[in-house]
Amino acid sequence: MIYATQISHTGGSIAPSAPPERPAGANGLSAAPGSPPRASKAASSRFFKLPSISTSRVWTLLFGRPNTKTRAQSHQRGEGLPGAGGGTPDATKAAALSSSQNAQPQTFGALYGDNGSLRRDVVTALMERLEQRIPGLSDMPGGAQAGAAKPNAADRPVDVTMTDPELRGMTEKLMRAEAMLGKQDSVELRAVKALLNQVIGARASLGKPYMLDAATKKSAEFAREGTVNVFAIGGVKPVPHFPFPTIVSPMIGGAYSNAVSVSDDLSVSETRSVEANLGVVGHINAFFAKLDLGITGKVGRSRGRGYADHEHLVRAEGSSVNTTKVKVPELEDLARVVSSGVLPKSLSPKELGMLSDDAYGKYDEFAKTAAMLGVIVQQPRADSAHHPLGESYKNKVGAGARIQTDTAGVKLHGSATLGLSATGLMSNAGVHGSASVEGSKASTGIRAYIPLWKALDSGTENQAVKDITQKRLGNLREALSPMVQSLQKYHGQPARAGTAFPQVLDAIAKWQPGQPPVDAAALSHTLKALTTELDLYCHAKRLESSDSRSNEVCRSIEQAWGIKPKEGTYGYLRALAVTTALIDQHARDTQTSPLDGYQDLTSRLASPAMPHDGESLQRATGFKDTQRTHTYQMEATLGANASIQLPYVGAGIDANGKIKGARVEHFNVLKAGDFIDVEIGLGVSANASLAKLADPLTKWVNKHLAGAIGPAADSGIPAALLGALSSAATGLESLALSVDGKAHVVVALRLSKPLSASDSADGAAESVTDKANGSPGFNLENVRVMTRRDFLLNGKVRQLGMVMGKNAIRSVMSNLDGIYAKAGGPAVRDEDARASLDRSSLQRDLPAMFESLASDGSAATRQVHAFVREALKEVNGEAAQGLQNCESNFFDAMRAYAAVAASQTRNAAAAGTGQEETSAVSAGSSMPSGDAALKAGLRASPEYEAAKNALLDLTKALRGPNATRRDRATEYAATLGKVPANP
Repeated sequence: MIYATQISHTGGSIAPSAPPERPAGANGLSAAPGSPPRASKAASSRFFKLPSISTSRVWTLLFGRPNTKTRAQSHQRGEGLPGAGGGTPDATKAAALSSSQNAQPQTFGALYGDNGSLRRDVVTALMERLEQRIPGLSDMPGGAQAGAAKPNAADRPVDVTMTDPELRGMTEKLMRAEAMLGKQDSVELRAVKALLNQVIGARASLGKPYMLDAATKKSAEFAREGTVNVFAIGGVKPVPHFPFPTIVSPMIGGAYSNAVSVSDDLSVSETRSVEANLGVVGHINAFFAKLDLGITGKVGRSRGRGYADHEHLVRAEGSSVNTTKVKVPELEDLARVVSSGVLPKSLSPKELGMLSDDAYGKYDEFAKTAAMLGVIVQQPRADSAHHPLGESYKNKVGAGARIQTDTAGVKLHGSATLGLSATGLMSNAGVHGSASVEGSKASTGIRAYIPLWKALDSGTENQAVKDITQKRLGNLREALSPMVQSLQKYHGQPARAGTAFPQVLDAIAKWQPGQPPVDAAALSHTLKALTTELDLYCHAKRLESSDSRSNEVCRSIEQAWGIKPKEGTYGYLRALAVTTALIDQHARDTQTSPLDGYQDLTSRLASPAMPHDGESLQRATGFKDTQRTHTYQMEATLGANASIQLPYVGAGIDANGKIKGARVEHFNVLKAGDFIDVEIGLGVSANASLAKLADPLTKWVNKHLAGAIGPAADSGIPAALLGALSSAATGLESLALSVDGKAHVVVALRLSKPLSASDSADGAAESVTDKANGSPGFNLENVRVMTRRDFLLNGKVRQLGMVMGKNAIRSVMSNLDGIYAKAGGPAVRDEDARASLDRSSLQRDLPAMFESLASDGSAATRQVHAFVREALKEVNGEAAQGLQNCESNFFDAMRAYAAVAASQTRNAAAAGTGQEETSAVSAGSSMPSGDAALKAGLRASPEYEAAKNALLDLTKALRGPNATRRDRATEYAATLGKVPANP
């Protein structure tokens, strides 16, 4: 057993400091856990424990002023004093410098306000120091108080944040000061640059709402279900010179597409797809008709990301909308300031966020420079989890879930072309028909990373999950073993006081059930030591760009753990994640959890306060689980068009129909089922040939090129090259370009049927479900009217309107489930769910659904019974009884609403009959108004509100069983993946 008294490591140490009035730079950060690192160029041989970071002492230690010799040389050269040797008396410069150096230090609690802007009191104090040291700076407009009301003496110190106009003026002033100081290094120049960087970051933070608002409006099309934007290129072509009969042509081809689409539940997916095709086509010519019959096989793969909704698409870093530049009037000045070119540029939401992150990442550099001028900022502390850079990563909207779909299928297709043999204009007319049948299977995997420190706490009795957990535990112990050996070798044996850190990890890796547990105090102390070391590592990583010695500190820590150079930062973070997971598992096995320090370390590992890539961090510190769904699809298409082709313009009328049947096997019963989609489209197509415009150019090139070949041959140019040029000249004559476009109006119908057996759930008690008569059949979900436009390589689909069927309860519940699945869960999503039910289009259709659900034999009722029946297979005992009670309450609420609706409808009808007896004209003109009033009155009734609440409750009750089904559909990773390359 290892006791806490054996451990005295503080997790980090620094070099001896100078007296407070002349603090020295911090060069001796800890190189490894356990005990002081070996001496190196960047570390002293003497070490002290890290002082409390909750005091201003840490800033004077880490961010000290230059040493005496440096300050003397700077004073002799007149650094930071523009005009040295150019008209400013030396005595005046010396007096200003002395006054600034002798001023008492000023300490502030924070640099940033809640809105991300800079606190005015900190900036004012720093500017006062700069104005004392830089003659002429105080005369420039645009200080911290520009545009600010003069505070009363009783209100000092003023700690409110700066406004955007103030920051804009400050930007101009600092840019002029930077130009005035020149390129010679000085404390003043560093301070001006550091403050300018923070000002730009604050302006980016204040401008974020404007940017998000503009990006949201620009991409508003992706807030509507059914929207599709596609860029596609590809086709199938015959293989030339193939030894087949002339009536048979082997075909080969491929396609690439880039698409953004919005589903019925308003989730958005971005995908890039590739597809390969191989087939054969037979050609039959019969008089004036031409028949083509073929079979084609295809394989394809698409990869992309899925986003919860339009708002997630806009905010998620790396999405197409997030990386698209948007012109925002309020940010034009900021774009001009950060633009590297002559012309101002627009910014994207991602670029705006990078400006804030850059300022947060250089916060340490700012604090160090400000401390040299006697302005000390305590909070947020540089070496704590609440560092602004760590907080910014923690508050970022998560990236979309990675999606990969593999598809294989076979297509049987045929077409017939009928041309007219008449002369004249009609000789260019024709009719074309086509038909095809295609079957395919698609397997879709949604990637989800689970942190290592959460991967061992399954919280389920499922034996398969328990087996995976044991495999994960074994692999984590195997991964920890070489790290422990490296730590022991680095620190040497035998271990002396303060170096028991490797012993704790060694005991954790070797512990088996039945052995004495490792002391809880030792585990807590180890977690705190790891936390402190990670803080110091992050601190050194943040200073890497400005201090090359920081890289030596980071590499020393990595070497202590045995991390390879190419793995670097992510390898080190994985080492801490593995260690934390095993310590927490040991505490749970020995019933000593929770451990003090566990939460602090895991919060830092989830969002380390240093520049990093979020996805690479997840890959390094998590297991890659995959949620798998399967789709089997059969599609039949029939199309016909009539066209006429003129010399340069062709036009036609298209009509097409398509029926598609699909079976979706999904862990969520609301998304699984059999689906039938029927589409009927009618539209026009046109193509314009650009040959007429190209003819003069090609003839001119051909004429001059052909005329130049003879003289070129006489001058000795090789004949092969001249032959190629001659062929090119001939080819230009046949050059023909064309532009194609199509526009269709499409009417689409969707029918669905849940995947559910008619028997009851594993002998569960009889419920409302068991009273259903028969299994649910196909039910009309909705009818849509859409436009489909294709121009060049781009296609767009826009929904004009949709009417939901009275039995379309699956769609409503599926959309609600998607809302509850968003970040925050049901506890914080009730308001959004209720708002979705109050949308105008759904308000129109929802009352009819409630009335349909009140009927025992309706399709909507049978669907709900099927959903609950499937869910009951996943639960038992009290959970099953609770679900049955929720189902019973649901139908009671529907029947209560239907009774009120029927009563009020009868009353309205009776009132309308009385009006007709007195005045038929008056009754006819008032009927629409009366119908709207009736519907408004029903929606305002308590029974309607109770029905909505019952719908929400049942949707939430089904989420638990769906999660159990998801566990079975998940491919759990047991081995650690490859560590991403060092950033």
